Amino acid sequence: MDGVTELTLGIDLGTSSVKAVAVDRHGRVVANGAAAYPILRPQSGFAEQDPAAWWDAVVAAVRGVVDHLPDSSMIAAAGLSGQMHGTVLLDERGAPLRPAVIWPDQRASREVDALLSAYGEAWFLAHTGGLPATGFQIATARWIQTHEPAEWARTRHMLLPKDYIRWRLTGVMATDPSDACGSGLLDIRARAWSAEVCAAADVHPWMLPEIQPSRAVMGRLQPAAADALGLPRGLPVVNGAADTACSVLCAAATSPDTLLVTLSTGGQMVWPQHDATIDTAGRVYTFCSALDPISGAAGWYVLGGPLAAGLALNWALERVVGVRSAGERDAMLESAGAVEPGAKGLTFVPALVGERTPRRDPHARGVFHGLSAEHGQPELVRAVLEGVALALLDGYAAFEALGARPRRFVVSGGGAHIAVWRRMLADAFALPACWLAAEDQSAVGAAALAGDGVGLYSAVEAVQAWASCRETITPDPAATAVYRERLQVYRRVRDGLM
Repeated sequence: MDGVTELTLGIDLGTSSVKAVAVDRHGRVVANGAAAYPILRPQSGFAEQDPAAWWDAVVAAVRGVVDHLPDSSMIAAAGLSGQMHGTVLLDERGAPLRPAVIWPDQRASREVDALLSAYGEAWFLAHTGGLPATGFQIATARWIQTHEPAEWARTRHMLLPKDYIRWRLTGVMATDPSDACGSGLLDIRARAWSAEVCAAADVHPWMLPEIQPSRAVMGRLQPAAADALGLPRGLPVVNGAADTACSVLCAAATSPDTLLVTLSTGGQMVWPQHDATIDTAGRVYTFCSALDPISGAAGWYVLGGPLAAGLALNWALERVVGVRSAGERDAMLESAGAVEPGAKGLTFVPALVGERTPRRDPHARGVFHGLSAEHGQPELVRAVLEGVALALLDGYAAFEALGARPRRFVVSGGGAHIAVWRRMLADAFALPACWLAAEDQSAVGAAALAGDGVGLYSAVEAVQAWASCRETITPDPAATAVYRERLQVYRRVRDGLM
């Protein structure tokens, strides 16, 4: 702790836990804390969480940070990050009316179909840069109106998850463009609520919070919140951004020459851009970034990828191969890494929970294709790893159609710890790959925004200095040729499932 005088606090409200980090001016995480909470599933297809459980987890996680610091006054500001798309309904006192509906929720499929039928895909793409989907606020609001009209009648405020935490911290209701665009109600070019889309969804504009830049100070810690967290009263709280936007910032993917690929439960590709270019085919989403385009930074990003990445690998290891321990897992991945690219002609399509990129199909399902007696467990696991890589490469065609020509990519997430997967992605994309050193990316990105908001530094300049690679991988042209050939096979197999 010697020499550390000013820290910023990043709080990331994730899908399964809160992570909090204290970061110094050099981007070093000097203390961290975490606390988990469950996803509630009262019916099949439902996914909810208790906002009170979020708050308790925030208190525990921040206390975990504070307990490792000599003095909480070392923290100069706090910034927020959070899971996208969710819906928190509050009454006139600001109290939750029901559990929050979060992004994996599937209940509103009929409402999505009705909106698309009434207005058409082109209308939504023109107004919001993407299509409504289950779990988005626009769809959840329509479902609540139909199925829980009494709760909707009592609703005075509709917030996104991280913005509920700000309300508890500061008493201020606000949001930022990067999170607001995930609601399905934002005009992404104007970075303002779309009156036309709100009217289509029967959402009253007065229910929605004001929109301010991600780096803006949006209140100060109220006494009760400060005392609960162990932080100074009046601490500035910066607006923050959606978890993906904060992760992009932490990776220093702040210009179009860098692609971010994340291997987590799902797979994500994020391409920063200076203009709000929209895919009229609806294969990918265009969202606002955490950066203000007025500054000359990339104010938007294109997002897409397979819904199952780590999910597919864990399924294969546990249910197909029967791995029972971490040691067995490591040994199997090492064996899969020893298999030559192409998995001896075995192809896997990882559509275990439907697909979104490059085709939106919640009913799509996965398959192994080309099985023979020569294939064993290493080939099966290799095929799953390659299937996710090929699914990413398949979806990347939509990015290229929009003009993406990155010179490198950054790979992050839990799956990036698997050496063969990192190597596979570099070879498949034929781009140099940087394995990002930072963990807890979204929380660190929120901390960077906090520092910017109170004038400690520019977030963009800071993350350019902070971001470092644990490993840089140069693609192998021979392996690239194999994957480009396998991509054509993958597409034929995928198309045969439709």
